[in-house]
Amino acid sequence: MVLPSVAGAMADTDEIFSGCIGFFWPLNEAGEYLESDPQRGYIQLDGDGFLLVDTLDENPMATMGARVDATESPYALVCSTKSTSLLLLNISDAGGSMNMGGNRASVRKYRCRSAVFGVPIEDVQGVKINRIEAFFPGIREWSGVEVSEESYERKPDGRLESFSLKVASMPEETMQMSEGKSFMMAAYWSVDGPVDRRSIYCPVSLGCVSDVSDDIWKLLYPLIRVQDLINLAYDRFIVADGGRAVISQNDGSDPSRKLWDRWLMRVPKTARVSKSNNESPYFDLADLGGLEGLSRWFTLFEEHSRAVKPVVDRYRNGDTSAEVSLLEIAAAMEYWKASHARVPGAEWAKEKYPSLATAMLAGSPFFAWVGDAEKWADRFWAVYNLLKHEPKFQPDYGEIRMLANVGRRLLASELLVEVAQSADMREKYWSSHRIHNYGTAVREYVNNL
Repeated sequence: MVLPSVAGAMADTDEIFSGCIGFFWPLNEAGEYLESDPQRGYIQLDGDGFLLVDTLDENPMATMGARVDATESPYALVCSTKSTSLLLLNISDAGGSMNMGGNRASVRKYRCRSAVFGVPIEDVQGVKINRIEAFFPGIREWSGVEVSEESYERKPDGRLESFSLKVASMPEETMQMSEGKSFMMAAYWSVDGPVDRRSIYCPVSLGCVSDVSDDIWKLLYPLIRVQDLINLAYDRFIVADGGRAVISQNDGSDPSRKLWDRWLMRVPKTARVSKSNNESPYFDLADLGGLEGLSRWFTLFEEHSRAVKPVVDRYRNGDTSAEVSLLEIAAAMEYWKASHARVPGAEWAKEKYPSLATAMLAGSPFFAWVGDAEKWADRFWAVYNLLKHEPKFQPDYGEIRMLANVGRRLLASELLVEVAQSADMREKYWSSHRIHNYGTAVREYVNNL
């Protein structure tokens, strides 16, 4: 499939993001208009990635003392501006202020996390979603998807004589998540710009498909979890730079609409971002078993979120203080050990404390990287107990940060082994060139303990 001309995938959202006036109609979950007349107001993207809507309450007397909950907290909003129309979803909160005097206007306020562009406002037949996709440039190596081929011809003296580029869409692959819902991966492309300054866009597309129109969050959630996994693979926040959605419309036009979503397409202020689109990941999708590995990742997240979230949340939320990072990872290790205490064959879980248990589980790949695994584990758990129980402990924040970072990587490697169902994942993770120099510094620290 060929994407429409995108020029950055979301270029025509600039009017909305920069701020503009428009008309707004609140809708209920069935897609029914809750008010016949539109609310006049203003929409803009705030610094936290929410689409903020402020509208005038032009008849506050009509609802004084008994405002209608449905119109104050609608399921969705339809918006019409000078250049576009959109459906606003995932409304996190709604409110406003009522002013009965003549000096200040009464207003209603909405905060929205998701938007579908190009919805025909005159014929909204539903607010539920059948399909969403997010476009991720820069993850070709992780996904294993080859969208483009490049070739060169050189002159006898070695200088380039010609260059050719071929782009092609990849057939869509799907994985069943549950009855009626599946996860998909595909690759599309588009070409933009004048003939002498072409711009080629060929991202990997990841998404969710539902046989029955559903709440957008139920399709977003698996996609957000996969983004967490990609973040872990690159050790950075990997942002989607566009997307599309299929809503429950039947108006005879193309049902695919442009999607914007705060979770997928906004870089958090404190996030660790990718330095380059050419970075190699610590592991790729094939290492996890392809799309079936994503199914195991979903299961791991649901069943053991107390172990997974301390590992992946930092990519969205940024690093906490050194002490909090170590406490969170230690608690996650403690949980991981306890959750395996009665699992047949999990002898490692019988070690006396969690950091040592997790180190023993990781085995020789971790031993080679860290040096003396037992010395590291002893120090990690000793500092953890000092932070919890010793008021007079004077922490070395550099040491605590290193202990927490190593502990997080150690737990991450074991979670990935669980997803991949292969011990080979440990060797791949700990032998990565990206942490080779860091391993040298850690071994020097451990040797001096």
